[in-house]
Amino acid sequence: MKLAIFIVLCMVIAIGSARAQTFEEAKACVGDAFHFCKAEATMLNMAAIRKCLVDHRSKISSECRNMLRKHGA
Repeated sequence: MKLAIFIVLCMVIAIGSARAQTFEEAKACVGDAFHFCKAEATMLNMAAIRKCLVDHRSKISSECRNMLRKHGA
């Protein structure tokens, strides 16, 4: 659980405050990141996580898809 919270915080920081991403928006993709992008999530490679989520767009949760869409991915 601590690792999941850490990853959410890293996702918020990686995408940047300029986009005003909230903790809730990042949290929307944590489950999907661990499920579909475990290697990238474990390494905390945020660019790779985002690419992986985009690559799995049809399989991820609607909340995560909405967050990606909102932030231009």
